[in-house]
Amino acid sequence: MNETVLEDSKLFFWLKSGTGLKSIREMANALTTMGDDEWVYHVNERKNDFSNWIRDVFGERELAEFLRRCRSKAEFQSKLYNHVVREEMRRKKEARAKQHGVEERAIIDEPETFASYHEKDSVRKDRIADRFDAVTHRMEDGLHPEEPAMVEQRTERITERLTELRQRITETRKAGKDPLIAELKLRAVPSKLAYARLTQQQKDFDKVEVLMEEADREIADALAFEEPDVKKEVEALVEEAQQPITMAPEGGEAVPAAVPSSSQAHDDEGKKMRDTEQHAEAPS
Repeated sequence: MNETVLEDSKLFFWLKSGTGLKSIREMANALTTMGDDEWVYHVNERKNDFSNWIRDVFGERELAEFLRRCRSKAEFQSKLYNHVVREEMRRKKEARAKQHGVEERAIIDEPETFASYHEKDSVRKDRIADRFDAVTHRMEDGLHPEEPAMVEQRTERITERLTELRQRITETRKAGKDPLIAELKLRAVPSKLAYARLTQQQKDFDKVEVLMEEADREIADALAFEEPDVKKEVEALVEEAQQPITMAPEGGEAVPAAVPSSSQAHDDEGKKMRDTEQHAEAPS
């Protein structure tokens, strides 16, 4: 028995791009080059066209049910390939058993060692198939998405955190600060959260939470930032420019002369007046 390949185009799965798929293997291959837009068109929160086609056309209800819980292309494709490989090995095993049955009846008079060889070979191949099944099952276990209850809990927690950060941005603006970078990061959260809910993968939820933590740090930096006092800086520069410069010895640097205080200037003026009076009173 070979792989089921549809011949009636009415039963084909027609992708959004117009490509017709005739078998489960073709669907698995198509996912390799399928764009995200086309994937989301067929698989989203409202529907799973691939799962329905496999259930209704091929009668693979168990496979279809598992695929209905898949949300990422990688997980979906891995499950399809595992199914295709297992079915191919199962068909080979059945053909081998049927062939051995015919051979055993045809060689009844042959030495026992010849029949024993076929039996041992069949057992060896069955063990290889069992080991392969065990490996593929372990791979599938590693691709299981989070349970829907956990998805809802993380979504609720992220939504509450997003509301809190938006409120902090409003308060930061009222304080005269500019949290522009934090605001830009938060604008990307809703779309990333929607993607995480679609894939139901823990790593995608983690990326959303990391993005919000970055926005939180940007808000803290904006609050801690102090605008420079331009007026004070200008006044300091003007005051420095008004100070007189004294000439330094050759090879030295000119330095501002000390500006006398008002009391010191008054004392110097008084001394000059007394010296003038004494000079006037002295006999010629």
